[in-house]
Amino acid sequence: MNLPNERVIVAFERVHGRSIGMMQVQCVVCGKQIKESRSGRKKFCSDACRAFQWRTGKSATPCHYCGCPGGTIDHVPPQSARPIILKFGLEKQHPFVEVHACSECNSLLGNRALWKLSQRKKFIRRALRRRYKRLLNLPNWTPEQLNELGHTLKSYVQAGLLAKIILKERISW
Repeated sequence: MNLPNERVIVAFERVHGRSIGMMQVQCVVCGKQIKESRSGRKKFCSDACRAFQWRTGKSATPCHYCGCPGGTIDHVPPQSARPIILKFGLEKQHPFVEVHACSECNSLLGNRALWKLSQRKKFIRRALRRRYKRLLNLPNWTPEQLNELGHTLKSYVQAGLLAKIILKERISW
């Protein structure tokens, strides 16, 4: 494999603002140096930093239904039902609203005939409980029990417990 010549390296550094060698970035929460992933999207050094960023809500507008960062728009009532509402003059009973939603909540709701925000929020709570039933049923572990586990199993259990905490916060949003 031939190494790129020096002019190509300099041009890359000017365009991307970083060197070609070992690409290092900082965790956006704690500032710890981490290796950048191939996709260039790695922002956190650990799940704890990712959860902290999510809890503080600094990353995006929160989802109206669960509080996660909302990257999509949910149309209430669904866009497919709007022509029918207009045809029968029901826009006063069912006003057109657009709210921020995370991709999971938006895809769970899809084209369902839930025309009020309260109905949609109630549906999301039930759907999240049903989807993550096994995660919600994880037993609570004491620190002593966790210390008895090996490193790999301990990190797996801790990740599950962290996901359970986040899920409970999403459901209670």
